[in-house]
Amino acid sequence: SDIVGYMAVGQAGEGALNVAAGGRFTGDEYGIMGVGVEKGSVGTVQVSGDGSVLDAGGLLLISGSIPAGTVDRDALDLVGRGTASVTVGAGATLRAGEAQGDGIDDIFIGENGTLRIEDGGTVEGDVNNTAGGTYITGNSPGWAEIVGDFDWSGELAMEFAGDDRGEHDRLDITGEAVLAGIVTLDFSLDEGLESGDRFTVIEADE
Repeated sequence: SDIVGYMAVGQAGEGALNVAAGGRFTGDEYGIMGVGVEKGSVGTVQVSGDGSVLDAGGLLLISGSIPAGTVDRDALDLVGRGTASVTVGAGATLRAGEAQGDGIDDIFIGENGTLRIEDGGTVEGDVNNTAGGTYITGNSPGWAEIVGDFDWSGELAMEFAGDDRGEHDRLDITGEAVLAGIVTLDFSLDEGLESGDRFTVIEADE
């Protein structure tokens, strides 16, 4: 199908988008948002503050490009594109896609892309991180939520300082989680952990 709308943050040079203090940015319902699109570009997106919402539209590419005139997910170029960073802060929401948990990926993290969901942040959309990109839970450390599916491969680091909420990394996924890779548990922030302490680090409905 044809692209209805397209927005780039860092198409060929440097670009930044900041949605804060309860603000809202809404892209075209069926459109595409690209962050760090072309090789050598730099794109930075920050969504922060209670009630702040970034609705990227139908598809969000975090370091990636797509041929003009199409929304064919099989035609995405997610390798060797620009440097992209998207951060979702506490109380804020990043959204993409028409529906969550429908088997259609809405947010793609490219090889040079990073998605960070800080403690209390929420992502609504089906997330695909199979191209070698970086996903980070929390803000050293923290709890995060993905309302949708999460397809991930590579390496994921989870930090632990204590056993209370916000003292260790945790990712809650309301849909299906497909995990293929290495999870590294980092206890270097230890502030009183004891032998026998138990944690849930990733929880998914499927």
